Amino acid sequence: MKFYGIKREKLIERIQYEKAKAITFLKPFLEINKENRDSKKEWYNRIFKNQNRFRLDISNSIPLGGYFVPVSVITFELIAKEDIKRLKNGIERLIIKNTSHKFMGGMRSWKDMIDSIDNLFNENLFSNNTWLECGRFDFDQNKTISRQIDYFDLKLINFSTSYVAVEIHIYLTEDRKKQVENIVNQNYREERGVVFEHFSRNAKARGAKRSITVQRYNNSFLKSELLSDLMIETKWYLYDELSKFIPFILHNKGIIPPSLNLYKTNLVLSQEEDMEFWDSIGGSWFKGQTLSSSETIFFEPNLSAKPRELQRNDILIVINEDTYSKKEGYYSFDFQATIEMSEKTTNLLKLIIVKTLNGFFISLGAEYRNNVNKIRMKKRFLKRLLKLRFQFESDFVLFKRIKSEVDWEKEKVDSEGIFPDDTDESKIQKYHRVITEFPLVIQERIEKVRLDIENILEQKLTITGHINDYINLYKNYRLNVTMLLIAGATFIFVLYPEWAKKLVLQINNMFQFLF
Repeated sequence: MKFYGIKREKLIERIQYEKAKAITFLKPFLEINKENRDSKKEWYNRIFKNQNRFRLDISNSIPLGGYFVPVSVITFELIAKEDIKRLKNGIERLIIKNTSHKFMGGMRSWKDMIDSIDNLFNENLFSNNTWLECGRFDFDQNKTISRQIDYFDLKLINFSTSYVAVEIHIYLTEDRKKQVENIVNQNYREERGVVFEHFSRNAKARGAKRSITVQRYNNSFLKSELLSDLMIETKWYLYDELSKFIPFILHNKGIIPPSLNLYKTNLVLSQEEDMEFWDSIGGSWFKGQTLSSSETIFFEPNLSAKPRELQRNDILIVINEDTYSKKEGYYSFDFQATIEMSEKTTNLLKLIIVKTLNGFFISLGAEYRNNVNKIRMKKRFLKRLLKLRFQFESDFVLFKRIKSEVDWEKEKVDSEGIFPDDTDESKIQKYHRVITEFPLVIQERIEKVRLDIENILEQKLTITGHINDYINLYKNYRLNVTMLLIAGATFIFVLYPEWAKKLVLQINNMFQFLF
């Protein structure tokens, strides 16, 4: 689905809001009773015109003299190793058609590239090629993408026995950065709300009626959500174009690929000052985990409490440019920060992908459980059950392989090692558990749900199979009795041919009488 369904979700919200506003506006004109008419006018004014009456006038704009600018987006995907042939062909076409000429770089032989991909996919124990830099690319021929993405670097990383991860470093254009900055800097206010249907008292002695109201959410969280939307839109454009070359798993399943969204700033995160601004860019202090004195990571974006089906997989990383250690050998600060952050967060890669997949498999498990429960244990549903079991096994192959092929306890220990330690337990921030522990807990719960569905399917298939066997046995018994009677009649007619002639004559007379 385009933009992973985010724009469609917002379009539906807008249509529902405008529809409810028009209906609520017209209702007073259909009332004859003046008291009822005034009441409905008051209700319209209350929910559509005076929506800010309960809001505190707190600014979420950027503090004076500060800046908060996007650096890059580090995003991740998965490829199945059985698709190695398609990947090789895709990488070759990508190199030929889209290698960026914006920077000078060395040439690499295609044979070396193919050998490196083979080593990566074959997990050659005598090779150190656990990752492979494929090159720097751009889509300048695509006007939509070139307005947002200046260029991107693509890297393959060995993930497990069955999968390879793709890491892409996206560097935004100046125009796209300006769009993000404009939202970051402004005091964001959302005038339109979300229509909510509920039950309210009716005019009778008892009972209820359907009513609507409009819910409005924290402006700072809505601003954070809007910034997330911009990054997701950029990722969708890139992955939609790259999927013509590379057989991605997450994008093709409609899952938003996870990303580390890097920003640089001269502001210092504080629990006392500018809290509304930090909330508005997704950096609430209680969700932050320091990586160093200059770097803070926020594992979950601030989102409004709107009901939603989509799981956003953004991780915000804020870098203080004033205190960050600059090094020679990099052509820009943004490039240095991106490369060093990529190296620093390597041990989080697998957990980030698992956290992303967990949301997908939670929804998928609920869908399958509902479908299994709907199917009754009757003979005519046997084929449907067999088809459902095949689909269930196929859809959960990805989950089963990743769960069994990776040493998750080791990944947990390695991931915790990137965060600074402190002998004073009271000072240690533990929010990194959102990524280092919780995904593994959720993974075990999904496994339990998967086994429950599998058991229910097997039970229904077994019972339905027994019913099918019984019905077939009864049909075979009737068929055998019928065949025995026919054989007996044939034997008698062979012994007494004149009886057969009499029977044929009788049948002819009967047909003549009828027709």
